[in-house]
Amino acid sequence: MSRKSKKPAPLPPEPRPPAAETSKEALQRLAELIGRGSGAMRMEREASALISRWSAALDPETMRERLDEIREQLAEGVEAAEESAGEIDSDSKAAVAAHQHTLAALRATHQAFSRAAQSVPV
Repeated sequence: MSRKSKKPAPLPPEPRPPAAETSKEALQRLAELIGRGSGAMRMEREASALISRWSAALDPETMRERLDEIREQLAEGVEAAEESAGEIDSDSKAAVAAHQHTLAALRATHQAFSRAAQSVPV
């Protein structure tokens, strides 16, 4: 009776470490959270977690580039949201509240990335 040697099953690919998240992926994640109605405090926590992962894994130059890229994109988002305020029906309290909630979340996220960008050594 012969024994067939069984080959071990191939291991699944290693998941990509969080620090490998690109700026684009990070922006998509942040936009999804804001789109789902996450508030300012939640967005600050998410930004802090992302920034912490990056600071542990990236060199300062790459870190600053990513932070600056996201900060600039968020600044544009805040500006666009502020400009769109005039298009909201002021009689609709729900629409006004939703806009203010979204704007606060955008501002908080932008501020978190701005603070982080300023703290990265040059």
